[in-house]
Amino acid sequence: MTDVYDSNDFHAETHLFISSSVLFDIDKKSTAESTSAASSEALLEFCGSLRPFSLAATSPCFPVPKTIFNMAEDWAFLERVHRILSEESILGPASDTRVVDFKYPDELLKIIDVSLGTQVPRTLDEAEEICRLILKYSVKTGHRFFCNQLFSGCDPYGIAGAWITDALNTKDSVIKKCLELFNFPDGDGIFSPGGSMSNMYAMVLARFKVNPQYKSTGMFGSPPLKIIDVSLGTQVPRTLDEAEEICRLILKYSVKTGHRFFCNQLFSGCDPYGIAGAWITDALNTSQYTFEVAPVFTLIEDSVIKKCLELFNFPDGDGIFSPGGSMSNMYAMVLARFKVNPQYKSTGMFGSPPLVAFTSQDAHYSLKKASHWMGIGLDNLVQVRTDNRGRMCPDALREAIERVKSEGRRPFFVNATAGTTVLGAFDDIHKLADVCEEAGIWLHLDACLGGTAILSERFKGLLRGTERVQSLAWNPHKTLGAPLQCSILLIQEKQLLHKCNCANADYLFQQDKFYDISYDTGDKSFQCGRKVDSFKFWLMLKVRGTKNLGERVDNALEMSSYLTEKLKHRQGFRLVLDEFEYTNICFWYIPQAMRGQEETPDWLHLKSRKRW
Repeated sequence: MTDVYDSNDFHAETHLFISSSVLFDIDKKSTAESTSAASSEALLEFCGSLRPFSLAATSPCFPVPKTIFNMAEDWAFLERVHRILSEESILGPASDTRVVDFKYPDELLKIIDVSLGTQVPRTLDEAEEICRLILKYSVKTGHRFFCNQLFSGCDPYGIAGAWITDALNTKDSVIKKCLELFNFPDGDGIFSPGGSMSNMYAMVLARFKVNPQYKSTGMFGSPPLKIIDVSLGTQVPRTLDEAEEICRLILKYSVKTGHRFFCNQLFSGCDPYGIAGAWITDALNTSQYTFEVAPVFTLIEDSVIKKCLELFNFPDGDGIFSPGGSMSNMYAMVLARFKVNPQYKSTGMFGSPPLVAFTSQDAHYSLKKASHWMGIGLDNLVQVRTDNRGRMCPDALREAIERVKSEGRRPFFVNATAGTTVLGAFDDIHKLADVCEEAGIWLHLDACLGGTAILSERFKGLLRGTERVQSLAWNPHKTLGAPLQCSILLIQEKQLLHKCNCANADYLFQQDKFYDISYDTGDKSFQCGRKVDSFKFWLMLKVRGTKNLGERVDNALEMSSYLTEKLKHRQGFRLVLDEFEYTNICFWYIPQAMRGQEETPDWLHLKSRKRW
């Protein structure tokens, strides 16, 4: 590999950080009588000694300005968060504490400044005070009198696992024991982001069983492992040493997403302030559906959404955090269908002309899954031709819409892309909006990857025209490095999310509460239980400021240009395009044995298919 990665050509600054701090240390007086409690706390202490294998940016190709990345200060903040969680005793509140120090929304907004401006980065002391206020006015779900929800508290070993996965910033799975418990001897399973999604999985699978022509969801089991015993038997509780060894094995054999050579995904590393936010929400263990159970986080999500609406020029819009960009795109398609005919919510689409969605050949595959899940069908998802740079051709879209209309089908949704998965291409929003406005079709922008360019004064022109789309999806967990998962859907019409998704569950969303029920946002979501994804991103924005984050975007795109120029003049490499719009740099490596040969069709085919 020395031929590929030459230190003279590629300068990358990266470090692995190990901390000596304690992540969680509950008052030993309150746990002295419980051996298991002491053991679980010690495990959390071990987890606290592990700093994420994380970079603030992926593989810098030249020295990064220290004004943008101050890693020592970032890790110092994480150590403070460890101490705060210990001092606040979130898992085991003292007997004289309340479940919540309740304040009405207008009172909380005066105590905690949830607004997100363009301020300069915060000091460590200011960031610490923010975290203390968040904890003080949040619901203590571990309190003995927290009894009005179907969840309560959080197991310390579960928190330890959550913190390890936050640090690694990757994905996980465990299934076999549950199949055994429920007597599914030859079954399969998958983790989902909540019971509502699990129920929807079941309905989609049942529909597929009725008609095998539908696209399946494709769920795969895990291969057997010899090093790590992933089975779940009926054994007695593990000792602390055994639990620690399990955690060490998990870390050892997991992908280090912050490594400088972790380059094959659209995310990398993890922002330390984002990790701190994830730890706090893991410890508080609440659900983002009512002000009653998540008072501070409800206001914070509202603040983040308002800031994003401002950034993307949606002056009277609305938004919601969802469990990933695929779900954000499906939300948009559901909203477009509701807009076409609100009666579909009650009657379904039976007997109506087939609805047809349009996306580019280079768009994300989530549009295929959304078409299947919604019952539209893959045959009614039209993939529109792209140009040689991966951008949707407006004329081809117009022709496709006219053809669909002539066939008696109804066009209802167009998906444009800002930052395609492979080439990082940005569709021309203005030209596509012209076509959609002529035809009266909902235009959605999948900006999951490229949306982060909006923070850059130099590169936000890539997103010119966002004010003309009806909805937009953005994943700060991609280019910006927020911990997975962090995905936002924005829409232009204020009440549409609620009208489309509300189910009026009166046991949860009562109309006679003692506070402004407009802060109960859960009924506009498809999910019931919803993880607090907004706080980690809010903390990044609040402490770093949009200017600093914008400079990071500038830095990433400058590095991409630098890499492109290096590859143009490096023997054995060939770029797929002469120039790239975003951070995706695609190239072929030509092995020594193929260099200098006549580039026949067979040679080109071999170059495109073979991997070394």
